[in-house]
Amino acid sequence: MKIGVVVAARTGSTRLPGKVLMPLLGEPLILFILKRLAVSQLASEIILATTDLPQDDELADVVSQAGFAVYRGSEQDVLGRYVEAVRGCGFDYVARATGDCPLIDGATLDAVLAECSTLQPFDLATTKPAFPHGIDYEVYAASLLETIHEFPDVTESDREHIMNYIYRNEQRYRIHRLVPPPLLRFSAEFLIDTPADYSRIAALLSGETSIYIPAQDVAAKEKYAV
Repeated sequence: MKIGVVVAARTGSTRLPGKVLMPLLGEPLILFILKRLAVSQLASEIILATTDLPQDDELADVVSQAGFAVYRGSEQDVLGRYVEAVRGCGFDYVARATGDCPLIDGATLDAVLAECSTLQPFDLATTKPAFPHGIDYEVYAASLLETIHEFPDVTESDREHIMNYIYRNEQRYRIHRLVPPPLLRFSAEFLIDTPADYSRIAALLSGETSIYIPAQDVAAKEKYAV
């Protein structure tokens, strides 16, 4: 089973513009995420899917110069961007992640992919809502979005929120909702959406010397902070 990972990110976020280039432990957030994912033993390739807008030129350059693949496409049609990003890659399945979840990593990704390997065939396996918020993956059959992309009843909202069509038509698809492995059986939120989120995550990582700190260790720091 050949699995690719696509991480969507852009600099034009509304609440915290440019957050994907803000530093965490000396790395731009996007590289912090991609490098953590790159230690995966089960994923074949990691691709950044960003927009073709000039404002994302720096983001694309930073990521490509670090040695990661970059695909640039429509800002609004995220569904189409995901389809084109993996076309010709030969993936059987694709793991979807986003560029505002700093604590996703190779260990949690591999735990999800190992579980997915026992579920074949399936259309979509999702960590939502059982996993800690911000440790989120959706693993889908590579051909699935390409098929949906052509459906006449796909709405603009479906194109922006790419799994909505599947969840909205759940009876048509083989969907598995994953249970967290032991290392992720805690309640926490690791999502950078606002300046306050960024400050909190940066504070939790303060003093660390490696970007590869496990998510559960960060959660423990917050839980036992006094």
